[in-house]
Amino acid sequence: MTNRELNRLEKKAYHEAGHGVAGFAMGKRFKKISIIEDEDSDGRVSGSGWHSKLNPELDKGKRTRHFVEREIIFLLAGAVAEAKITGEYNHIGASDDYHKVVKYASWVTDSIEETEAYIAWLFEKTKNVIWPRWDAVELLADELIKRQEIGYMAARGIIRKGLDGDLPPLDLKRALAKKDRGAKITGRTDGVT
Repeated sequence: MTNRELNRLEKKAYHEAGHGVAGFAMGKRFKKISIIEDEDSDGRVSGSGWHSKLNPELDKGKRTRHFVEREIIFLLAGAVAEAKITGEYNHIGASDDYHKVVKYASWVTDSIEETEAYIAWLFEKTKNVIWPRWDAVELLADELIKRQEIGYMAARGIIRKGLDGDLPPLDLKRALAKKDRGAKITGRTDGVT
């Protein structure tokens, strides 16, 4: 394998590992992580799609917003992890993820400006999910380079080993609900606590 091929494989592995670690952190199950190319993609986290009975185009409530935020963080995590090792964002490689992010964000926002600000905020939240769990991303990416494909249970074990008990899975819904309750208690409606 040439250095160029290894470099490309490494980028894919970190990208998919980012999705996997974010999914684990937020309690989102998946079937497997793969960096084996096919006609649809260079890599993927299978079985992690939209499994909710929510209809976000009709229901704009808190439950939908929490679900959408979890999905967006999961989608952005690949680009965030890949950028951490390359120093730049691969917008072309993550274009499918970005298209889904814009679609999901538009379900809970009312204007283009709000959608852009919402995505920017969730992009920062994604960094806060991935960077403290970086050891887990590295371990998972290394295993992906070796194995090419890893099932959920094996991925979960690798991620837990990388976390070394430091950070439990993130309960995003509970954290956001707590922030909402704090805003109500203080009488603030701008979401700042």
